[in-house]
Amino acid sequence: MSSSTKVGLRKRGRTHRVRRRKQNYPRSLHGCPDFVNLMKWMNSNGFKGANLKPADFTETGRGLMASTSIKVHGQVISIPENLLITTKTVLNSYLGSLIKKTKPRLSPLQAMCIFLISERQRKEDSFWYYYIKLLPKEYTTPIYFSNEELNLLPEKIRTKAIDKKQKILTEYELLDDFFKAAECMCPDFKGIFTFESFRWAWSAINTRSVYLLQDKNFNFSADVDHYALPPMLDLLNHCNTVEVNAAFNPTNRCFEIHTLTPWKKFDQVFINYNPQDNIKLFLEYGFVQSHNEENAIEISWDEIIDVVLPMCRSDTDVSFLKWKLSVLKEQNSASNLSCSIDGVSWKLMMVLSVLSLTPPERQLWKSILLGQPVRSDRCIQMANNLAETILQNQLEQFKKLPKIPDITLETYRGQIIQQLRTDQKDILERSLELLKSS
Repeated sequence: MSSSTKVGLRKRGRTHRVRRRKQNYPRSLHGCPDFVNLMKWMNSNGFKGANLKPADFTETGRGLMASTSIKVHGQVISIPENLLITTKTVLNSYLGSLIKKTKPRLSPLQAMCIFLISERQRKEDSFWYYYIKLLPKEYTTPIYFSNEELNLLPEKIRTKAIDKKQKILTEYELLDDFFKAAECMCPDFKGIFTFESFRWAWSAINTRSVYLLQDKNFNFSADVDHYALPPMLDLLNHCNTVEVNAAFNPTNRCFEIHTLTPWKKFDQVFINYNPQDNIKLFLEYGFVQSHNEENAIEISWDEIIDVVLPMCRSDTDVSFLKWKLSVLKEQNSASNLSCSIDGVSWKLMMVLSVLSLTPPERQLWKSILLGQPVRSDRCIQMANNLAETILQNQLEQFKKLPKIPDITLETYRGQIIQQLRTDQKDILERSLELLKSS
């Protein structure tokens, strides 16, 4: 080792090491006035505290940091029932009498949205003021994406995002009569029930609530009533690889989370919404994860037909194809077809193998669907060719997507778009590579 190299590795001082550690630590928000007020309010209403502190993390933004180590089966947090916003909270409020008179019945989610909008308007007069004040002012769910941003998404994701946006708009429009009645009941509410406020409330509830099944209440529609907004707990971010137990404790009337993953002091503590791919995370919660092992690309029945149909040279071929398609549908093999970073799914290859059969091989369909080895080299090769064609078609569509503008990439929505596109491209290219090497 040369002397110049030794100089480069000279021992650093204590000040340097402390500074470096601080740069890697999350920025604590524990002393932020809004969080201080939140904790005071929660403590005065039955919250017993937690070994967690709010912090700003480089990768995820706001989250909760362990203020001490938390062992497996250790309690992460416990929120008293009176600090949970549920439909029970809504019915017991000034809105309850109006909701009970409303026909057709509101859905539980609609009622929660109306309550959240109303409570935000009441400001300091609201019991929930210190919690609502800390909710994000806007979100990155699909309903916040402009049409220009949506057009940058891969086609299948774009279609789902537009459908989601339209569904929420329809739910809002159905509330027009209720909004008018609420404004008559309370003049202070006049003009507050805009679509912008509704999408804010919908996003807050959909992205930050916990699952807490409520008793059936005939004041609401038949939709499942499972939403509960929990102050502070809703700062816990999602990770596919952690394990937790989350449930309402009927003994102490608290919603509790216990971890099955140990955490060290200063770690960001995560929960798990259940393993989900980035498309679902984006559509429901407005975020994505890098290196998400749950990612997959769905292959539709129509995409398969588009590739298989040109193989038919005669009416006899068409008739035999219809028979194969009917067999697959009867055996419930026409759905959940996909490919992932691990390649084309076994179920998709099984379907393509059946569709590759010729009339003399008809009897092989049952053994293929039972997962037995395909006894036809020609059939195996044809199925691989079909799979390659399907993936190539997908890749060609992907290449036609417009370039993401630099100004869009600077936003978090732009980064979501880029990650979703990267996910799709990586899966298609990797699946093609695996097919060609098989």
